[in-house]
Amino acid sequence: MRFDLSAVILVALFVYIGHRRGLLLTAVGFISSLISIAIAFLMVRPLTGWLYNLGLFSHSMEDLTQNIQQGVDAGSTNLSPVLESLGMPENWTRKILQSPDLTGQPVVDQAVNSVWQLVLGALVLVCVFLIVRIGLGLLARLLTPILNSVPVMGWLNRTGGLVLGLLWGIFTLWLLVMVLTSFSITSPIVRDFMNNSQILLYLSEKDIFRSLLDTIF
Repeated sequence: MRFDLSAVILVALFVYIGHRRGLLLTAVGFISSLISIAIAFLMVRPLTGWLYNLGLFSHSMEDLTQNIQQGVDAGSTNLSPVLESLGMPENWTRKILQSPDLTGQPVVDQAVNSVWQLVLGALVLVCVFLIVRIGLGLLARLLTPILNSVPVMGWLNRTGGLVLGLLWGIFTLWLLVMVLTSFSITSPIVRDFMNNSQILLYLSEKDIFRSLLDTIF
């Protein structure tokens, strides 16, 4: 439940910021974030493949292989319960295990490779998003004096900023949940932080929650 409390605080913070900044400035920030995530998704697959071929974090990949193999050796008849016990949502597990294997690898190695591509994809998504978002944020600063000079009725400015802040907060929460879920299978700290999350339980069954997974595979 710690994640749920943090999520509520995060969304409330965006609502507060939207109310303080007003409609136009909040709209610029929200649109910048949407553009950033769109560019990040376009870059995920090629950069993930490149990092995977480089063997990035190969030692951690070996540790993950051992953890999954130990789960199988402990009596699991298939990999689904093992992956879910490591923090992966059920529909993500189905997607990974149903992906066609053209390499002839053992099923454990295939699952580990898929999971590791997902982790690298989440890393790429975060890095590209932040880089583009910072760049757009610097450009947006040039518009601030112009936007501040545009007359907007006080109630419309504050209410519009509040609503857009709420949407921006929900968008950020969606991105954060997707990334943390990707990291949770390799990080006990993240997995413990998201344990028993009702928000994750609700979002995990939504198709949009699988956006990163569908992009990579």
